[in-house]
Amino acid sequence: LGLGVIDGIEAMEGNGPGGGDPVDLGVVVASADVVAAEAVMAEIMGFDHREVAHIYYADRIGFGTGKLENIEVLGEKIADVRKPVKPHRNYYESQEDWRKYAQNILT
Repeated sequence: LGLGVIDGIEAMEGNGPGGGDPVDLGVVVASADVVAAEAVMAEIMGFDHREVAHIYYADRIGFGTGKLENIEVLGEKIADVRKPVKPHRNYYESQEDWRKYAQNILT
């Protein structure tokens, strides 16, 4: 059994990985289900976990749990530690692209 740990003590916002700005996020997320950990961290950072491609695909193929309603969060509530970060400048465009692709192959 493995453990996925996401160090969110300091995050990056904007045009990372090399051109972003540091953000004091101050959280760590850990789970035996790495997809669940990613979904929780996405929400903490202000992203809709259902709109993040790798979380969507991993949940869809059964690699892990990518839906918050199926995840038990222990410790702090997401709403209490949520700190939205600025997305990459191409974030919204890339989200449209993967959704179009997903509709074609996963329906």
